[in-house]
Amino acid sequence: SPSPTLGEGLGKGVHYFLDDFVVRYAPSALSLRHAQERLATVATSRVLAINEPKPVSGSSLPNSGAEVAAIVDHFSTVTTLAHAGATRQAVLDALAAGGDVAHFSCHGSNDWQQPLQTGLYMANDEPLTVRDLLELRLPGARLATLSACETGLAGTNLPDEVVMLPSALLQAGFAGVAASLWSVADVSTAMLMARFYDLWREEGVEPVQALRQAQQWVRDTTNREKADYFDTYVPKWQPTGATKMAAGVAADFFNQMELHDDGPDAHTFAHPFWWAAFTFTGV
Repeated sequence: SPSPTLGEGLGKGVHYFLDDFVVRYAPSALSLRHAQERLATVATSRVLAINEPKPVSGSSLPNSGAEVAAIVDHFSTVTTLAHAGATRQAVLDALAAGGDVAHFSCHGSNDWQQPLQTGLYMANDEPLTVRDLLELRLPGARLATLSACETGLAGTNLPDEVVMLPSALLQAGFAGVAASLWSVADVSTAMLMARFYDLWREEGVEPVQALRQAQQWVRDTTNREKADYFDTYVPKWQPTGATKMAAGVAADFFNQMELHDDGPDAHTFAHPFWWAAFTFTGV
């Protein structure tokens, strides 16, 4: 369905389920147990970031580069595959080489009839599919974030078997997966992800709680409050050595909110379309 008009819909003050409960999913009790076992042993220092594979048939993602730049600053070891370099095989090789966190900023789609073909689109429209991920055997990793469209859906055939990207990534070796239920918007998703990683990596909030709090922040803050948040990362306010977010990235997000047509007091992204798509599977 088409997205709501900017600023349209339910605003700050509306009470939602996530305001009272922290929700996480698991494909099965066994997969949840394996995820909990991995959590006790995995590190969180290395990130593999996939930044807008090109060329693809989908529309451009103008905030993908800023999203990835905001995220990778939280990690000491960074591998980034971008644009033409983000091929299916290159990504599979990078995953197999091992890492703690994988962040995908790209296009994705769900195949309702053949869920094994559901995937994330890499360069040249090569799908990285559920089938591909089920064949991976990683030593253990903390988190995969699928910042793309329809990455958390199961197929209509045998839905009780939960054949989808998050369950495939859990089986591959990840302890937790954040994924979306519908076609998400570029700018609101980029800001959501920037806030999510800041809460997790800088404030020590566990990922499932960090995702919830980031969603509430996108929903409840005004355009001015969002602009002020990103303005704190511009160099004039940063303490020496701060690395939370690249200054240019923060300035870009600041300008987008500062100059927004809705005005500084509007809750432009209050409607659930802009923030509620992402769910958390695992731990």
